[in-house]
Amino acid sequence: SGIGKSSAVKAGLVPALAAGAVPGSESWLVTELVPGREPFEQLAAALERIATTEPADVVGALQSASLGAVANELAPGNPGVLIVIDQLEELFTQTVDEAERRAFLRLLVDVAQSSDSSVRLVATLRADYFDRPLAHPGFDDAIQGRTVALGAMSSGELADAVQLPASAVGVQIEPGVVDRVVAEAELQALHERVRERDL
Repeated sequence: SGIGKSSAVKAGLVPALAAGAVPGSESWLVTELVPGREPFEQLAAALERIATTEPADVVGALQSASLGAVANELAPGNPGVLIVIDQLEELFTQTVDEAERRAFLRLLVDVAQSSDSSVRLVATLRADYFDRPLAHPGFDDAIQGRTVALGAMSSGELADAVQLPASAVGVQIEPGVVDRVVAEAELQALHERVRERDL
């Protein structure tokens, strides 16, 4: 928690894809969700945000058809869809219905195993929950070779994360501001680790 997974995806990966980091990715439709208590409802809402047709029963469609088929029905002729699932651990901390949890994980596995490359998924997951989806059949194969582990940034890396984007657009940060941001981020990370240890 607090390591920067969401930021790496939202401020790093998604803008890079929008700039064409993968051939054709500059045209992809991008949407995101946090699973919460009702992951299919959240996924349906995320897909409705990029729909170019009038959506009907998206939740029902997701539970009876492939994610690719539903995305193609909602946005016919789309060049590709990227779905960012942030905080996938909420599937285990918020979602109460075990059958819904299993069905949602099955949907994710099906996308990874599908030859249809129109839908792509990126999920963030806290390390202390990494074993939970692995207990679901097929999930280990689905993430094989597709996992990136993020460790905590050093003070220097954090300073670069503040300074370099500003410098890239010609903004000069006042002396001492970067040091203060780094110190506050390190303090916040320490408090987060203590809080999690005490839970």
